[in-house]
Amino acid sequence: MSFYENQCNALLPSINSIYSGGILDILMGIDRALKPTFVRFLSATQFFLKTSQGTPYLGKILDFLFSIIFSDDSNLSLIASRTILTLCQECRENLTEFLPVLEEILGEMLKSESIDNLIRQRLFNAYVSVAQMLKNPETIATTLLNLLNAIRHQFTAFMELHKSLNSEQEDYVISLLSCVNEVGKACQLPEELEDFYTAEQATQVNMYWESDPLTIKTLVLQIVEDFSRHFPSHAIVTEKCCLILRSGIGEPINGPFQFSFDSILLYMIAAMDREVANVVPHIFGLLEKYVSVNYKSLPTETLEAVIQRIFTSHLEFIKTEPDMVSSSVQLFATMLEKSPSSLVKLDTFKSSVVPLALDSLIAQETFILKAASKLWIHLLTLRRATKEDQDSVRYLMTNSGVGQVLTRNLLSSFLSSPRSNLEYYYPVFRNLIGKYPLEFKQWMAEQNADQAFINKLMITRGQRSANEVLKTLWMDVNHLTDYNSNSY
Repeated sequence: MSFYENQCNALLPSINSIYSGGILDILMGIDRALKPTFVRFLSATQFFLKTSQGTPYLGKILDFLFSIIFSDDSNLSLIASRTILTLCQECRENLTEFLPVLEEILGEMLKSESIDNLIRQRLFNAYVSVAQMLKNPETIATTLLNLLNAIRHQFTAFMELHKSLNSEQEDYVISLLSCVNEVGKACQLPEELEDFYTAEQATQVNMYWESDPLTIKTLVLQIVEDFSRHFPSHAIVTEKCCLILRSGIGEPINGPFQFSFDSILLYMIAAMDREVANVVPHIFGLLEKYVSVNYKSLPTETLEAVIQRIFTSHLEFIKTEPDMVSSSVQLFATMLEKSPSSLVKLDTFKSSVVPLALDSLIAQETFILKAASKLWIHLLTLRRATKEDQDSVRYLMTNSGVGQVLTRNLLSSFLSSPRSNLEYYYPVFRNLIGKYPLEFKQWMAEQNADQAFINKLMITRGQRSANEVLKTLWMDVNHLTDYNSNSY
């Protein structure tokens, strides 16, 4: 038993005495200034409310919290909604009897523009979190069908009624998409598969969502398409769509938000073809998430086609915006970390990815440099690569001129970098020294680096002491004094 569990168990008698003493009977009449404290108290005692002693109080607590949400106090309503979400997630198995009431409340909230968008989103998550405890895929699918159809209908009707949207109306509409995202998050398993489902239940769930008889997945994809069509250049809409598509990635069992790679790819291609700068990082983030989880099952041919379609064919456009450059470099850094073999053998890698990564080292933006540093570290170390891949990269570095360009860009960018960015250069230098000691010494000499400095650097053999040698050079070149040193 953990320390937290021990502490909670020790508090149970005291918390029970507070509730059994009738605290809920006086809540409705307490001073407004005290309500936030009581609401937070309710959230903090969720460990008691999930026990057999605490469960009988849940009905009154929900009544109290919803009375706050439907009041005119916006700040307190937000606190109350967060508490409802916490209780529905932590006490979900004791709240299934309240599902009909929650469903009715959600129906009203869905149509009301006056409800705070964040409150609406939290309660969609809360409702599905409780519904998940039914553990019957047919029942859950019917629940999701009603919920998602209601969202889609509300979106369609609202857009037909309002030919142009003001900022508040747009926020409301986008919050409907956020509700779908919250549904997707709530459909994720709250604990380990074997702790949540029996083996028989897991088999039934897998089989059900493989066939998906109510076509819930298709409905979700239709909603994503509806919003993307109406808001093709809206970064928040794209972000929410990507979050929806990635909500099932990595789940240990099939579910309503686990989509095929083909479905995800079609969305990414359509979004990239619009060439909207603030949309692209979300697309690359979605692909990065998919690759980081499913790299073992992605054929090299498929990956090459995907890179060609969403990266290479848009490369000139990507280069025009730092955020796009950073997100693309981050994507390839993750690929090199997870599955270098699937990337380094591609012609696209040598012709497009490596040149972009070289240019990224001399970028002025810290976030680009950070991604570039990660990429070069993974390329130089190749921890999961085959001998053939390592030989291929060595040839690239030593026979194709990449090593020389990397050293030149690395050194020039390092010397002109602000002090706060030095940490991103150190590991790249050290891996070059460790992996290519003879070649790196020559590459540094070609940059007219001081021979004494080169010798000091090579003596470190790429160990952490190289950081101090590099830092001393940076201080000298920039005419600065290191007051943390004992040598001044």
